[in-house]
Amino acid sequence: MKKGTTLIELVVAMGIFSVIMTLIVGAYITVLRMRSLTGIMRESQQKIRVAEEMLTRLSRQSQKYLISTTASGTVLELYFNVNDSTDPITPPTATKFIYDSNSKSLKTTDCVSIMSTGIATCNSWDNNPQELLGIDNKVELNNFVINRYVDSNDAWVNNSITDSRSGLTKLNIKMSGVINGLSPFYKDDFYIETEVILESLK
Repeated sequence: MKKGTTLIELVVAMGIFSVIMTLIVGAYITVLRMRSLTGIMRESQQKIRVAEEMLTRLSRQSQKYLISTTASGTVLELYFNVNDSTDPITPPTATKFIYDSNSKSLKTTDCVSIMSTGIATCNSWDNNPQELLGIDNKVELNNFVINRYVDSNDAWVNNSITDSRSGLTKLNIKMSGVINGLSPFYKDDFYIETEVILESLK
């Protein structure tokens, strides 16, 4: 006489199968989530490196700079071709970096109208700045500070307005914040400090 499967055995088998499938699906979802978070972290770190490289490169090439502090944060203006203000082929140009402590972002924009008589000064900036770091990059920039190095008294000065004719040949740029993933449990703090020698002002 053949013995069949009882209802209890069937229920137990289905229960074991359900537990195993739940574990497998949970592990698969965790792997997908970790892969997504890893991608976000990697992309955000790359954006931070690009922003740092852009700041460093343009600062090094600038012939004039202005540092100021607004109600929302630090502003850095960089000017190029200042010595060629009378040359129509290479007129002065300018780029501005804007740190907004409210949105915790770093943006950049270009000058659209520059006064080339005397020391170049931008009269009008593009009203559609590009976001380098911010919500779109999953980056909260909590601090952005620029110090300038005063050769005369061997000291760093914080957030002072200056230009290219005062013998200041170094900038110290500090950025810190948090890279946010899709979950509050996945965050990565970052801190960057860069000392830039202004080659065009030496």
